[in-house]
Amino acid sequence: MRLTTLLRVAVLSGLLAVFQPFQGVAPAQGPRAQAKGIQGNWKVVSVEMDGKKDPDGEVFDMIRNATMTFTKDKQIIEVGGGKKVYTYTLDPKHKPQALYLKGDVSVAAVYKLDGNTLKICMPNAGKGGGVMPTALTTKKGDGRLLIVLKRGVK
Repeated sequence: MRLTTLLRVAVLSGLLAVFQPFQGVAPAQGPRAQAKGIQGNWKVVSVEMDGKKDPDGEVFDMIRNATMTFTKDKQIIEVGGGKKVYTYTLDPKHKPQALYLKGDVSVAAVYKLDGNTLKICMPNAGKGGGVMPTALTTKKGDGRLLIVLKRGVK
């Protein structure tokens, strides 16, 4: 009887292990997964520029109130009562991952998508041009803008 009970417990434990998702292991984030994962509505929750987190000023207040919507191929930014539309492409294999925006200005930025958090770092405060950042950081005098967004807010 004991052997039968032990076998049942072992089989049941094995089945539960198979059907439970792995914890602590991130799913594959290939190009398709990244493209689907970035789609949706995002709200800016923090801003950093030139190494200064949440700088003061009207422009930064406006950025902090911005929302972004990513569709299959468009990024729509609503900021300061206006709307800007860009086409975008992702390169999740680039290190760090690259986000290319084209519209009234073109920007080569880097990003990191982590569940419901999206970080985007762009050169020249997103005004177009500039050298693509090599990290999701800013430092004094580099002119980079780092924004952190959370999913689900329109």
